[in-house]
Amino acid sequence: MIAEMDQYVDFWNLMAYDYVWSGSPQTGHQANLFPANDSSTPFDTLTAVNYYISKGVAPQNIVLGIPIYGRAFDSTAGAGSPFVGVGPGTWELGIYDFKELPLIGAKEQFDSKLGVSYSYDATKREFISYDNIEMVNQKAAWIQKSGLGGAMWWESSADALGSKSLIRSVYLALGGQDGLGLEMTSNRLAYLDSTYANLRAGMLDSESASESTFESTVSAASSSTTTGTVTLTTIITTRTVTVFKSQAN
Repeated sequence: MIAEMDQYVDFWNLMAYDYVWSGSPQTGHQANLFPANDSSTPFDTLTAVNYYISKGVAPQNIVLGIPIYGRAFDSTAGAGSPFVGVGPGTWELGIYDFKELPLIGAKEQFDSKLGVSYSYDATKREFISYDNIEMVNQKAAWIQKSGLGGAMWWESSADALGSKSLIRSVYLALGGQDGLGLEMTSNRLAYLDSTYANLRAGMLDSESASESTFESTVSAASSSTTTGTVTLTTIITTRTVTVFKSQAN
């Protein structure tokens, strides 16, 4: 099926996240790059990417999906352990916007061998799997090394601002120039007649949400590298952001 579809699509957005969720039998890492030797995660991104390539998809046509949210698990000893409940979350039970993480009292961890980051609150016994700055920088380097087409996220309104932004970090790691190429205009969409209160209010969850919600736009920036010219094309909507990387030697 993948090989048959590939001839009709320009690129594949690989949703490399949600490897675990509230319905999983135990806690785990939701977006790890590499396979684990234990029960801390059932899937991994490397295997998924290699599967698409084995079916004929060119690496440069694969866009790596990165989560800008964390999945929480309560009453647990950590990844690979049983849990009871998932916590309140930001928008829905068990899911926190990245801009709220790590939560107060939680200790953040980064494991480059497995390609994961997470936080754990030993007092609350709460484990949250999410990508932090270190993790997305590792993924950006892996995108370059693997010759993939770029990165995309779900979803842009959950990102932090300024130097804490995951989108900005990956953009810079792929060769972008700070202050160029990323459109930061506030949301201009309006659904004043919507049945839903949050849409009438501009899809905002707080007074600051509009600062990290982007209008639909396309822009580009370029910079020189030792291997040639890297051109980054950024497509931003109110929900997702995709950064494409093209390189000419």
